[in-house]
Amino acid sequence: MRIRAGTVLAVAGLLPVVLGISPVAAAAAPAASVHVFLTGTIAFSASDAWTVGWGGIDSSTANSESLHWNGKRWVFVNTVNEAGFVNGLEGVSGISPSALWGVGWIEGNCLIEHYNGRKWAGVACPYQGVEAQLNAVDARTSKDAWAVGFVDTNSGQAGFSEEWNGRHWAEVMTAPVSGLFTQLTSVVDLGPGNVLAVGYYETKSGSNYVQHELAEHWNGHAWQRVAVPQFSTASFLAGVSGSKSAGVTAVGGVASGGHTVPLIERWTGSRFVRVSQPVSSGDLAAVTVLSKSSAYATGSAGSGGTLVEHYNGKRWAKVPSPSPSDGGYLAAVAATRSGKFVEAAGWHGADPNEVPLIEQGNGRTWRITPS
Repeated sequence: MRIRAGTVLAVAGLLPVVLGISPVAAAAAPAASVHVFLTGTIAFSASDAWTVGWGGIDSSTANSESLHWNGKRWVFVNTVNEAGFVNGLEGVSGISPSALWGVGWIEGNCLIEHYNGRKWAGVACPYQGVEAQLNAVDARTSKDAWAVGFVDTNSGQAGFSEEWNGRHWAEVMTAPVSGLFTQLTSVVDLGPGNVLAVGYYETKSGSNYVQHELAEHWNGHAWQRVAVPQFSTASFLAGVSGSKSAGVTAVGGVASGGHTVPLIERWTGSRFVRVSQPVSSGDLAAVTVLSKSSAYATGSAGSGGTLVEHYNGKRWAKVPSPSPSDGGYLAAVAATRSGKFVEAAGWHGADPNEVPLIEQGNGRTWRITPS
């Protein structure tokens, strides 16, 4: 498994090969380990939420993880984890608590798992290439879902997408990109013939690689690149969320003055445009759009602590969020429609001793919840 983080800006959830811990039986405590990352979340209610990721003691034991929030505590729920194959989950989505999709990677191939309310089961993941990885998934109905990531082909790393039609997943060719190390990091399914995916690609200048943000739109027949802001410095998009009624927002980061600045962009229906946000250092990894007047974005502040921003329908504002003493990265965020329960997941601690970090908000304050 190879996950390229890029050489200029680090993208949340897109990390070098690291480690994973094998999930233990439900309700049991996790074993001591290093390198644990939580990279995807979904929230159905204040007593029913999920987060997924991966972790382990060394590279030969990397395994996917899933945790369920029952309103009082987080419970480990076994994923598939085929013996002898390192694997991890990067994203999760679902239309109900008994219909979840988890996506990621397994020993060079893409990984798809489905949860039916009782257990996770593996689902065939077709691909064409040397290796593939899925970074994100968005399920709109039981017969309509999309997952995106990257695939390595003979000509290099390209964007990768798969569509679920209610019976099976099928690979769908993404738009061609003239660049290196292309990948799609997040996807939002707005309806038939209306899907948006974001990510980045790189170009090489001399011995330097520079990231450029990327957005593509599925029109029912083909993926097509769409316009994004052009920067003279490196930039990337890591998350996208929204609906036809609430609008669509994408987040990421852009290099400025020797550091990274959070990047927030709005979809106009034909292009992404940059919008103002108040934080001068850091980057955003994920976003969840609840309505025209409410959205949350999470990531890391320039100081290394957690970063949460909220949109109130007029402007984005930084929201105070707790950070462990060794920093923290909130790589995923989800919320109930009312916004009274918000969940963010990620990790904290210096390499190679990362440990899970989960925070919950109620629309006013945030707290760390033990995992």
